[in-house]
Amino acid sequence: MSVKIPLFSCSESKVPWHCLVWFPQAIPRQSFMVWLTFKERLSTGVRMRDWGIEQGCVYYGERNEDRDHLLFACPHTFTLYTITTLLQSARNRLDTILLRLVFQTSIYVQWKERRHGSAFVSVDMTTRAIGKLVKNHISSLKYMGNHKPEGLLRRWFEVYPF
Repeated sequence: MSVKIPLFSCSESKVPWHCLVWFPQAIPRQSFMVWLTFKERLSTGVRMRDWGIEQGCVYYGERNEDRDHLLFACPHTFTLYTITTLLQSARNRLDTILLRLVFQTSIYVQWKERRHGSAFVSVDMTTRAIGKLVKNHISSLKYMGNHKPEGLLRRWFEVYPF
């Protein structure tokens, strides 16, 4: 039987998305990338143009490549999550942790591919890269004290069997 718990302390913050950025199982560099994303500080094509560098969407040629295009609107990187859905509190602890990890890893991988990739990467390859990073991170967690989410890796394999 799964127990539904609220999303840690999201409701206590003045910034509703902070729990998607900062949580115990997060990968620090990915948390930082997500924080930059929410603050609209990623080096997107629009921001780079302000610095004198012309670069649009490498996949679809969109000249005004901003955060929303880069991570949500581009047909190549369109994802099925929304911030509102991720902030819903009616899910169990393991699923909440996994959704946050996948959300952060998705942003990190998509930004990295766009800024540092040299070739077109298929959606399938991106999905597999995200899955591998999440699995590797879960496998490497060293649990201490009350932060041990029992069965996190098992739950990952239940929902992502690749």
